[in-house]
Amino acid sequence: MTLKQRLLAVNDNGFNGWCRKDIVKMTSTILGLLFKLYNIPNHKILIGDINLDNFVVFSPNEIYLVDVDSIQVDEFPCPVGQDNFVPAELQGVQFSNILRSPDNEKFSVACLLFLCLMNNKNPFACIDGETPAMNIKAGNFPYCANGDVKNNAPLGNWKYLWAFLPDYIRAAFVKTF
Repeated sequence: MTLKQRLLAVNDNGFNGWCRKDIVKMTSTILGLLFKLYNIPNHKILIGDINLDNFVVFSPNEIYLVDVDSIQVDEFPCPVGQDNFVPAELQGVQFSNILRSPDNEKFSVACLLFLCLMNNKNPFACIDGETPAMNIKAGNFPYCANGDVKNNAPLGNWKYLWAFLPDYIRAAFVKTF
């Protein structure tokens, strides 16, 4: 299953028998996979087109990066990207004309991890907000570092999932977004 399919399978009992511990392990495995890619000696590699369809998940410990025909290597840009994973400064930009920075990539990875830890809720989904891409551009992130949510936070269990994340994880998301 792709990561997107795994996250869409989320229900009140975890996803397909997985518990919260499995989800956290899965995010750790994804980070480990990305860390290996980013540290290939003598290459400046960024995925650029990070999204939920680029990962195939067999178990929390067995995850593969697929669909890597659109990556940035050295001075060769990644020509594509999904708005929901692109930082404000790159919204509306023609990707084939720019080189992304490691900070751009960190934003994309943070969006991916947020989706995993928050049961597929986009970090920029808001009540009475615009599209997630427009909310990214406006900096409209509806969560607070102390575990509270703003008035425009989406309805549902998201506020509880957010509140139960460790303080340092919430602080990192708030700093990034």
